[in-house]
Amino acid sequence: MSRAGAAGYWQLMPGTARDLGLKVGKRIDERFNVQKATDAACRYLRSLYTQLGSWSLVAAAYNAGPGLLKNQLKRHDHRDYYRMSLPRETRYYLYRVLLYKEVLSRPDDYSSFLSLASATQLLSQPWIRSEWRQAA
Repeated sequence: MSRAGAAGYWQLMPGTARDLGLKVGKRIDERFNVQKATDAACRYLRSLYTQLGSWSLVAAAYNAGPGLLKNQLKRHDHRDYYRMSLPRETRYYLYRVLLYKEVLSRPDDYSSFLSLASATQLLSQPWIRSEWRQAA
C-alpha cells in the first residue's frame, strides 16, 4: 500500500477501484485479487486512452491522477508529456514503464543485467520508488 492509499498489484486508489466495480473495505479489498484488479486496471487504462488519446498521457494520469493531468492540459497549449510540469514521481513513471516493456519484450538481450545482484543494484538507484527498494 502506498502512502497515498493506492494498493494491490495495480496500485489503485480506493475511489478509483470502487468506480471500476471493485469492493474495497475493511474485510474485502479486491485490489489484491489479481484477476479482478487486472481486469479493472485494463478497463481504466482503456478509458484514460479514450479520453486522452496518448499512452504517455495515460501513464501520467494513471500515476498522478486524471484530475491533475487534465488541469495541466488546461494550463498549457500543448499535450506533450515531456514538456509538462509534473510531480517528480510522475515524471519518472513513464520511463520506468518503458524500461519494463523493453526488458519484458526482449529478455534475452538483457539477461546479463537480470541477475539478482544487478537487480538489487538497479533498485538502489534514487529514481526507483523507495517502496520498491525496500521490497528488494
